[in-house]
Amino acid sequence: MIGSGTFLIALLGAPVSHSLSPRMQNRGLRVRGIDGVYLAFHVLGAFEDAVKGLTSLGALGANVTIPFKEEAFLLSEPQGNACMVRAVNTLVFRGPGFRPLGYNTDVEGVLFALKRMGRPFKRGLLIGSGGAARGCALGMALGGVEELVVAARDPAKGRFLCELASGWGLFRRVELLPLRDLGAVRGAGRFDLAVNATSLGLAGSPWASSLLDEVVSAVDPPGGFVDMVYRAGPTEAVERFRAQGIEGVDGRVPLLGQGAESFRLFTGEEPPLDEMEAELFDAGGDPLGA
Repeated sequence: MIGSGTFLIALLGAPVSHSLSPRMQNRGLRVRGIDGVYLAFHVLGAFEDAVKGLTSLGALGANVTIPFKEEAFLLSEPQGNACMVRAVNTLVFRGPGFRPLGYNTDVEGVLFALKRMGRPFKRGLLIGSGGAARGCALGMALGGVEELVVAARDPAKGRFLCELASGWGLFRRVELLPLRDLGAVRGAGRFDLAVNATSLGLAGSPWASSLLDEVVSAVDPPGGFVDMVYRAGPTEAVERFRAQGIEGVDGRVPLLGQGAESFRLFTGEEPPLDEMEAELFDAGGDPLGA
């Protein structure tokens, strides 16, 4: 029961109405017997004001989603992977007057998804170049991907991500490809893995049918696809990949991986992974389409 001593953990973003994080994290808190509540907030004004407000209220921390991950990096003291990707999706507050500690658990989320798929991937296509894409790129590298092609709508952001990823020294090769030119990949230099780190597939941001055709056609069966977007059940993109004999996981799988790591950072406790997963997938669908 929520009482005067219940602590707050927040999700900050725009939009957040679709998020399953509160459902998953609150299940974890209940199972561990922790007196806390996880709530989602659509940030209507300045992101910095929202962070300061939570700090002043004594909140324990916050997850950060689109479009604030890069701003969260600038407002925090980045730790670990966040220093490499220059984007933050998890803030741990230390009280008024102190900058929050900033982490990037998107990296763990992608690694978790790749491990669930259970096969090695060497040549990856990353769709997107924003804050989420940076965490995905590092997760792909740590998961064994040797060559990375970034398909970006924004050339400047795409170049920045490619320079950043090259600087890690983890890839043999990093290339930038304008998203509009993806169709040229057909038949040559194809991929065994694709990751969608854009908002394409969210309500109000549908895939163009021709673009999704090109993304699916660029991956050779029996490759893999990770969609950072999710809904109650497999996304349109995941269904299209599966129809071509390519294993696809929707964003609930990396959400579980990153959420588990965030839970550790917020509470200092081991996350009850099975219970959190059950809560996510009770919402509909199956993580691996089995």
